[in-house]
Amino acid sequence: LASDSPAILKYAKDIIYPEKGAMQGPESKYYTWFNFTPDGKYEAWWGIEILPRLKHDGKGCSEYFLNDDGVIAHYLKKGTAGWRLDVADELSDSFLDGLKKAARGAKGDALVIGEVWENATEKVAYGKRRKYLRGSQLDSVMNYPLRKGIMRFELDGDAEFLSDVLESIYSTYPKTVCDSLMNILGTHDTERALTVFGKGDDETSDEAGSILANKRLSAEDKSIAIKKMKLATAIQFTVYGVPSVYYGDEAGVEGYRDPFCRMPYPWG
Repeated sequence: LASDSPAILKYAKDIIYPEKGAMQGPESKYYTWFNFTPDGKYEAWWGIEILPRLKHDGKGCSEYFLNDDGVIAHYLKKGTAGWRLDVADELSDSFLDGLKKAARGAKGDALVIGEVWENATEKVAYGKRRKYLRGSQLDSVMNYPLRKGIMRFELDGDAEFLSDVLESIYSTYPKTVCDSLMNILGTHDTERALTVFGKGDDETSDEAGSILANKRLSAEDKSIAIKKMKLATAIQFTVYGVPSVYYGDEAGVEGYRDPFCRMPYPWG
């Protein structure tokens, strides 16, 4: 949630809304949506001040998302196919249960996919074993393990590692989950696949942003990278799941760590 949202209004003096935001005190209907310290500061996601952390299970906030006319149902009724949940680890079991119920209630075949970087059946978050794939929460997840397996295969020729990754996923995930996996080679949180293949490793580059913003592969490295990208894509499109192409990957976009992996699409 942004810090200039009507719900919190950190910058109320600059933005005019008819209702008081949580920063204006307990009389705001949004006050219970956040955790406040005695000095009036709000809890932020990972300490990032511009991202106030919502109390999803709190009174008012939960209803705003999960009621029959809440956010989840509203957009599904307008034609959205489903929801991809960013950082699913941050959402409680009770909220995820309610979200899935709200989604299915609004649209019988609504898809709910979670961002989970590890094997979702083994995931432990905040000291608690999660139950994403037991039927009441997520239909499937982003397939980051597959990405890791493909990268190792392409960069190091490690077919055994890729085989182990696939066996681990398909032997622990229900078939319906496997059929709906979001199979990725790159995302907004990873270096561009073409860049990874071109530089020859999947390690996050630690050079200064001023350098990475303009750094590109040589013609020779890019030629090799394109060949590896084609082979990687063949795997991505033929294993169980739904291939998900990160915008620009199909057009040769390069980019290092966030935010450089989010370069504009090369229109034309």
